[in-house]
Formats: sequence, C-alpha cells, structure tokens
Amino acid sequence: MVDLPSKTWCAFPWMQIVTHNNGTYGPCCRALEYVAAANDDASDGMNTLVGDMFEDEEQPIEPYGLTIEEAYASPFMQNIRDQMMKGEKPTACRFCWEQERIDLNGKGRRHGSNDLYLGTHPAFKGIFDKDPTDLIANSMVRSLDLKFTNKCNLTCLMCSSG
Repeated sequence: MVDLPSKTWCAFPWMQIVTHNNGTYGPCCRALEYVAAANDDASDGMNTLVGDMFEDEEQPIEPYGLTIEEAYASPFMQNIRDQMMKGEKPTACRFCWEQERIDLNGKGRRHGSNDLYLGTHPAFKGIFDKDPTDLIANSMVRSLDLKFTNKCNLTCLMCSSG
C-alpha cells in the first residue's frame, strides 16, 4: 500500500465532485459543507460562496451556476486538498472525522476509499511524487456524482436501502 502524505488524507477531494440536488457542489456525498455560485444578492461580491449543508437557510446562490471545472478548482476545494496535505481536518469532512472517532477500529469510509483508489486506480500511480502545490491546484476530476432529485428510489448503491 502507498504511504499517504498525511493521516487526514482522503482520495475523494482529489478525484471527484458531487453535485447536490439544490445546485451546490461538494467533495463527496458525506461532506457537510458546499460551494456554490453566488447570485447577484451575495453580500461579499464574490462569485462563489461556501455554506453548511444543514444550517444555511436562504443562501444567495445561483443553482448549478458553476461548471464542474469551476467547482472542482474553487478555493473551497483547493483549501480542502491543502488542509489534507498538511494533516489538518477540513470542517467539511467532519462527518467522517466523527465516524472514525466512534468506530471501534478507528477506520471508516475514508480509509476504505483510500485503499480502493490508491490500490486499484491507475490515475493515482505515483501521485505523491508530484509537487504538492501543483497537485492541490491542478488535480483532475475523475468521478462525477450527480444528484438530480432528492426522491429516494431505494436502489442507491451508496446507502444500500434497497
């Protein structure tokens, strides 16, 4: 197995972007923060804003207002990757940190995903031989998680409801 650059490293922010059914984007389906395109009512004048999935009521967003590339290359996503390279725990990932804290083995979905992707995905071969700054800013979307509705059809492979 490949040695990770830090104890907080996770493959998801380096390979995928999730589009939520409200028009926001995140690093994985369990992330508790999102990035979105700000609409004209945004008070800070920025073209993107970061919010909390369950605490923000009426954010001034433009649903699906970012391209996949813009969302993936956003300061929000780059900051998550930078924090992971430094061994810090991004707040967007607090669901996984909590799961790992209460898991008896100290491992959760993040560890399994790292083992899977780093062990089997050719795009990750030699990934840590690259310059960390370049890796953070110029990583590439390899997986896209699209959510078009929040209606459950009980056949999702992620939650195994069906």
